[in-house]
Amino acid sequence: MARPKPQFSTAIKEISARLKQLRQAVECSQAEMAARLNISMSHYSKLEIGVGCLGPKLIDTICRMFAASRDWLLYGCGPKPLCLSVAEAKLSRPAQDIELPQEKPLLTLARIEEVIEAAKRPDLLELAAKISQATETTETKALALLISQLLLGKKVTGEN
Repeated sequence: MARPKPQFSTAIKEISARLKQLRQAVECSQAEMAARLNISMSHYSKLEIGVGCLGPKLIDTICRMFAASRDWLLYGCGPKPLCLSVAEAKLSRPAQDIELPQEKPLLTLARIEEVIEAAKRPDLLELAAKISQATETTETKALALLISQLLLGKKVTGEN
């Protein structure tokens, strides 16, 4: 008689699926994600298929990087990270491209100035207001997500 699979195995697969959702929401490859998490590509790919080790430090890093709660990442409970809500909202809207800077190191004086200037951009403020209404989140969180995408060198799109 076959033994039932432990619940832990199911939980790992669900965590792996949420990790993949996050990566796809920010439109990066597994290699890019591994680099951002400061782990090997092999380790990251194993995480996405549910065979890698996701330690407490890595969990904290992922949660900080995506503004996700530990409960959502580990158990699927609570609100989705904003990047997932934005990605879902983008799928249902026509878009126009906004020119973005190339990826740069974090936390330099220039990067901080870039964040401050981006927070003043009327196009980003308008898009943050629309995202806030569509996702029932604060405009501040929506703007923070948009700016984080700019800093990662991703395209930010809005309604025509």
